[in-house]
Amino acid sequence: MRLLKLVSLVVFVLFVFNKTGRSQVHSGLTTAFSEVNKKHFENFSKMINVEGDFFVNKDWTDGTVYFNDKHVVSNVSMRYFIKGKEMHVKHDGKIMKIINQSSIDSILIGDHTFVYSEFVFGSTLSQDFLELLSGGSIKFYKHYTNKFIKAKEVSSYQTQESDKYIIKKEFYVSVNDNAAEFFKPKKKSILALFSDKKEDVMSFVKKNKLKFGREADVIKIFNYYNSL
Repeated sequence: MRLLKLVSLVVFVLFVFNKTGRSQVHSGLTTAFSEVNKKHFENFSKMINVEGDFFVNKDWTDGTVYFNDKHVVSNVSMRYFIKGKEMHVKHDGKIMKIINQSSIDSILIGDHTFVYSEFVFGSTLSQDFLELLSGGSIKFYKHYTNKFIKAKEVSSYQTQESDKYIIKKEFYVSVNDNAAEFFKPKKKSILALFSDKKEDVMSFVKKNKLKFGREADVIKIFNYYNSL
């Protein structure tokens, strides 16, 4: 009974703003989330008249937030808003976004695991939510962005297509917890990355009839290498 009351208290404190400011709870819980600005979403609602996908998971999905201090908040509705680079939480009719990313260890949404991490974007060191596809000494990530596609102009006799946003996915690798770098998961680059275990990796690929051009198989290859 005590444990149940404690869990209820943590969830309550996480999502409800204390108007008196007297709450004496862990700062990581009270500062991690903020209600999404209504104007922000009004602008977005106008934008979504443009065709396209803006979320990794279109529907609200059960999620779990793991904090660096070992606190865990589970069974909350979540989704990742790609266009705004925001992790959203829905609770009691309110949409919240994570604002203190440094307090978060990882986030599980359905079968997607996200971490807020450094990565080299072009020539710039950036930070964003990355999907962790494989963990270990060599981590394998997927980064999501939205790309705007302008509709082609057509003649008056043709049906005009709409402008749209598409989801662009790029892959990154992090060696020994260094900032993740852009990576094209092809046979040559994968074997070069795993050069110290190249023969073992090739044997695993052949035995399991894996393809270097298939994302699910590449994840299996990374998982195998990280298990050696």
